[in-house]
Amino acid sequence: TAGDITRAPTSNGYANGNSESHYTSEDAFAGRLPEGWQVVAPQTDLSWKQALLPEFGQRAEQVPGAKVEEKNAALCWHYRDATDTELAEKNAAQLVDHSRTGLSASPAEVLNGNKVLEVRARGIHKGAIVDRVIHECSKQL
Repeated sequence: TAGDITRAPTSNGYANGNSESHYTSEDAFAGRLPEGWQVVAPQTDLSWKQALLPEFGQRAEQVPGAKVEEKNAALCWHYRDATDTELAEKNAAQLVDHSRTGLSASPAEVLNGNKVLEVRARGIHKGAIVDRVIHECSKQL
């Protein structure tokens, strides 16, 4: 699904007078540039997702209200709606440790957010696609 929209403004509203918007998927794994949808890093190793998915799923079953979200280049464990906050935080801390230990040699990074744990492919984030869009737009100027 298309997520955030990034536009490069100029005096006429768009880079080089081009009114075409650039879109990125919610996890920035793919972006729609003027030449069409492109995967940002097609050789990205995502094998770590399958290694973590069972543990994330098991923890979601153990914590009422927790859920797993699988994105193109990320895996998230949400516990904002968990009914037992203490159990959820304990499981989140264990998942962080498990993920960091299990992924120490993999191309993934562990982010501990506000009631969400996200493991994503290293270097795949919205900033990367914004840099690419800016680079592509600057070539048109």
